[in-house]
Amino acid sequence: MRRRLLALLAVLACTAALAPAAGAATTTTTDTTSIVKDDDPISNAEIAVLLSEATDFQSVDTVVIGRDDEFADSLASGVLQADSPLLLVPRNGPVPARVLAELTRLGPSRVILLGGESALAPAVADERAAEGFAVERRAGGSRFETAVAVAATDAPEADTVILARAFPSEGATDPTQGFADALAAGGMAAENRWPVLLTETERLTGSTRQHLLDAGIRQVEIMGGTAAISDAVEAEIRAMGITTERLAGPDRASTAAAVAEKRGAPTAADAAQVLLVEGQGADAWAGGFAAAAHSALNDAPIVLAAGDALPPATTAFLSGAGFAVDTDDVAGFPVLTCVTAPGVCEDARVALDLPPAVEMVFTPAEGAVVSSGQTVRVALPGSTASSVTAAGSCLAEPVEVPVSGGVVDVVITAASEGCGLDISVELPNGAVQTTTATYGVSDLSLVSLGADGTAAGGDYPAISADGSLMAFVSDGEVVEGESDGLRHVYAVRQTPAGREVTLVDVDADGQPAAAGITFSDGPPNVASAGYVVFTSPDTGLDPDAPGGGFLTSGYVHDLSDGSVELVSYDLDGTPISKPSNIDISDDGTVVSYRGQFSGASGFGILWHDRTTGETGAVTLPDGTPFGDGSGVGTPALSDDGSTIAFYTDLPLIDADTDEGTDVYTYEIASGTLEIASVATGGAQTSTEDFNDAGRLGISADGQVVVFATDATGLAEGDEAPDADVYVRDRAADQTRAISVDDAGVPTGGANRPTVSPDGSWAAFSTGAAPRGPGDGACGTVRVDLATGDAERVDVGPVVGANNCPGRVQVADDGSVLFDTISSFSLLDGEDVDPDVYLAAPAE
Repeated sequence: MRRRLLALLAVLACTAALAPAAGAATTTTTDTTSIVKDDDPISNAEIAVLLSEATDFQSVDTVVIGRDDEFADSLASGVLQADSPLLLVPRNGPVPARVLAELTRLGPSRVILLGGESALAPAVADERAAEGFAVERRAGGSRFETAVAVAATDAPEADTVILARAFPSEGATDPTQGFADALAAGGMAAENRWPVLLTETERLTGSTRQHLLDAGIRQVEIMGGTAAISDAVEAEIRAMGITTERLAGPDRASTAAAVAEKRGAPTAADAAQVLLVEGQGADAWAGGFAAAAHSALNDAPIVLAAGDALPPATTAFLSGAGFAVDTDDVAGFPVLTCVTAPGVCEDARVALDLPPAVEMVFTPAEGAVVSSGQTVRVALPGSTASSVTAAGSCLAEPVEVPVSGGVVDVVITAASEGCGLDISVELPNGAVQTTTATYGVSDLSLVSLGADGTAAGGDYPAISADGSLMAFVSDGEVVEGESDGLRHVYAVRQTPAGREVTLVDVDADGQPAAAGITFSDGPPNVASAGYVVFTSPDTGLDPDAPGGGFLTSGYVHDLSDGSVELVSYDLDGTPISKPSNIDISDDGTVVSYRGQFSGASGFGILWHDRTTGETGAVTLPDGTPFGDGSGVGTPALSDDGSTIAFYTDLPLIDADTDEGTDVYTYEIASGTLEIASVATGGAQTSTEDFNDAGRLGISADGQVVVFATDATGLAEGDEAPDADVYVRDRAADQTRAISVDDAGVPTGGANRPTVSPDGSWAAFSTGAAPRGPGDGACGTVRVDLATGDAERVDVGPVVGANNCPGRVQVADDGSVLFDTISSFSLLDGEDVDPDVYLAAPAE
């Protein structure tokens, strides 16, 4: 009688039991229970446990235990599995944790050990007794006597027995002959409570003969042809007045089909379920014998596979069964159980007229390295599903994902050490197919992804304070169908629904800027409120934009409505020509930029309030707009829009007495200028040479400034004129070097610093003494400004010889965004184009 599995058990039992080989995802369906054996097989002990877990025992009083490396004593286990599982353990222990957990789950009161102490050591029995189980043995002087002990003790009323050969044929080179014909007999033994007895091929073994007489046996079911059990043995049994029936075929698969017919299923169409087990491998006995209870309790005849193929007899048994899931059952109720390689299990599904599995294609493929925030694209060829369910340890929680164009995009949200991504789709028969890809995990995720899910190339990255919005420049096909070979700005947002990518430099019709983005005018910047600021030479973005060619203008793209606004003006309200290094406040209201304008000598720094339309400039104490003939450097705007940091080699205030380059802050509301590149206490550097300050960063409130300079005297131990990164806390009047070695001594070789808007993290590039793996190569370092702890973040599956970033930015949670020519992801090819990576938030 068919027993229904609980819906939950039906789902759990279908979970693949083997971590798949790299590059090949594992597929299961709820109409099929898969106990997987593959190129790297799971142990015999685990196979038995998985079969026990997949079997709907109403209650378990007894568990049968056999040794896991030899089949002799388990040959007779079938009758014991009428309502008990067979578990397998090492002969001398220890009992695997998985087996102990299954014993606990089942909660039996006794265990039966198969074989004597040479089969299962006394320690195995003693440990079970110490755990509170009543322990019994079924043993004899050989496998023949053990089988007789089982029959006499556990099936004393049976008048029918199953007779199987005990050993391979003399001189045979195939040891599997010893159990081949018995593989299908266990389910019949458990279903009918018929014991399995053993014999030699050419003569009826004495102990077996004696039991036939003593037990009053009336019928013997002989397993296999005369090469397994001879005509002479059958004749001897008949001479004892016992009826015989031979269940046999030209091969072991045909014998299994004969057993199925004996059980009332000449074809699969006559069975409630089918149990497919491996029939050729050296360890095939483990799955076959341990499947007896599952076979009996689910009215599922056992048929055999042959490695990666279905033998003709098995194919004939399965074919044309019309196995659709009954509408009265739980959708996807298992009708097939496989203890075989996945490919042959799928062949059996198709032979049973179950719908073929969808061959999902994962990008990146199984075995690749992923990280939180990365998108995995899954192609579903041939599927008509409109949505799928994504789950597994790669996700914080299951999500419903729409199918578009035959693909789904799933954002990794919970990658830790290693994770699995489960994609579930409903099949035409109501079953649910789940395909699992298992990934390694990196703290780095590739941000500059193309429409095809692989690296598109990218540089000039930017990230918002809250980490929700990123931007970069790329000439690749980042948005599907939008690639003209020019450099464009792209915004990336990670949402619960997936990765959203927006082309930023577009005209009023939403078309890509015809001129693209130039290299020389600085990177874009972003605001958490949903704005991206950038420069472009394309006059098509605004009719008031000046010139063209290298004459750029500054723009803000509002991601909420797609509008693009010109924002770079001079003090007269005239659009400025060729602004650069444009920045934006976190609420998107204020922008700052560098450029030439009327009233300033050379290059100056302006700011523009988008709300009021007011434009102003950094001014000297006398109110004159500041201008630097040699080129003022890299202004940065605080996220609250109050303060601009920049560097210049001109003395702007009386306190600036050195002749080197200095970093200044300018407070927009008050017009106050202050030197930031000073030591604690306010002293300037001791060097009068030109000291390149490089890049710089400023906190949201304008109080913390980070900068790089080769000046000396800014911090203790700073004696060598080599570039180092410093943090200036303006409110506390403290300056310290953070590009230091373990002794706190500045190392030199550091540049491109940035600070998180909340002032808690800094990041920079260094080639002198990067922290963590890859020491000695240029890389990106993150520093906790509260503790001074530093770590190398550009470390992934590949550590490049030169990971120097072009730009670094850090968010309030410590996430670091950087560009590099090194490849840290399998999605990133081995070319020399830079790409943008995101280092995970700091722990």
